[in-house]
Amino acid sequence: LLISTVHLSDTARGTAPAYIVFGRAVWRERVVLPADADVRLELPAAFDARLGVCEATSRADLNRDGLADVLLSAPEFGHVGRGAAGAVFVLHGRTIWPPVVSVPDGADVVVLGSREGEGLG
Repeated sequence: LLISTVHLSDTARGTAPAYIVFGRAVWRERVVLPADADVRLELPAAFDARLGVCEATSRADLNRDGLADVLLSAPEFGHVGRGAAGAVFVLHGRTIWPPVVSVPDGADVVVLGSREGEGLG
């Protein structure tokens, strides 16, 4: 289960983490984040990029290794000379995940928007 939280605070600025909660044979009635997350996916708040989950990524396996990949969108991610061009971060599936993955450094593939204000993601 991949869940994004979108905003860090009531100011609607910053980048909140996304979480992975692995499948379980038995689920509690209530899942509480971040305590029940298996993996925290984070983008430093300085990016102010609105890290979220890409739509229609159920069972995406971009590198064809048999493991589901994770695609994260950051429509307001900026890079040199291209503020809010946006980005998509691909994390290839793995059998063992660390408890925290820092994006963009921990991403296996980064797709960057080509124009300022494009909002790719």
